Amino acid sequence: MKMKFIRHKVLAMLMALFLTGFSFAQEKVQQAWEQLIANEWQFAQMALEASIKEAFEHYLSPDGILFNGGMPINGLKLYQMVPLQKEQELKWHPTYGRISSSGDMGFTCGPFTYSEERGGVPQSKGYFFSIWKRRDSTYRLLLDGGVVHEKNTAVNLSAASPLYGREPIDDAVPSFVQTDQNIPEEEFAHFCTIAREWPARAYRQYLSAVPLLLRSSWPLLTSSRAVFNYLSEQSAKFHDYEVLGEGKSVDGEFHYYYGRLHIRHKASALLESGYFVQVWQSEKEGWKIVADVYQADLPKET
Repeated sequence: MKMKFIRHKVLAMLMALFLTGFSFAQEKVQQAWEQLIANEWQFAQMALEASIKEAFEHYLSPDGILFNGGMPINGLKLYQMVPLQKEQELKWHPTYGRISSSGDMGFTCGPFTYSEERGGVPQSKGYFFSIWKRRDSTYRLLLDGGVVHEKNTAVNLSAASPLYGREPIDDAVPSFVQTDQNIPEEEFAHFCTIAREWPARAYRQYLSAVPLLLRSSWPLLTSSRAVFNYLSEQSAKFHDYEVLGEGKSVDGEFHYYYGRLHIRHKASALLESGYFVQVWQSEKEGWKIVADVYQADLPKET
């Protein structure tokens, strides 16, 4: 009887330690999330109060990537060539995001508007997409892209979209599953192989149940059903992914890829090209796409 009592007491102590550790882990993720979102707001505020150039130079990581003419380029080197212009106005705010369980990497998304003059009519609008990485106890911008809406796109496209992270451990968001059975690089390569002949099939196999898909002149697509409906409308018969860079979080929870995407639609023989960004995460069913961004090349100004 005494041994049974001791065994139950030990099990109770172990359970208490487990629950304490789980609660502490949740708290750490919540704190990291709040810091990441605060960072995004401060970044946007600095762009308004100081200038776009100064804000990007302050928050960009030394190896941070921006896209110029559809091609990835080191962000700090790009802004070295950009003159200081105080009259321009770039407004944005986060409405969607995720963060890794370790808190070292996350991504954010939301609407933006750009005006050549402060308080002026926006010349462009769309959604930004940013990947952040913790460096020296703060978050630095690792990659910044997004999509630009066509001029006749309704302004209210930037309305309702969820913001993950207020409850980082949420049943609606598939949790990170560590596994040695599937290698993310191999899964991404397999996705690319299928997409060359059957793009919709590739997405059906590898898309998360709770994804984020960004396309020009479309609202944020944040469910697999919405993404599949979009793909059905597009009727693409060929996707060719040309990877120009990649990275991952410290614990390997997030893997991301970026580069050029070439698309051929069934109704046209012309090849459409632009840049893409994908973020992958390991879920119970294997590695899945949790964020997918594509911006077709914009016409060159004459």
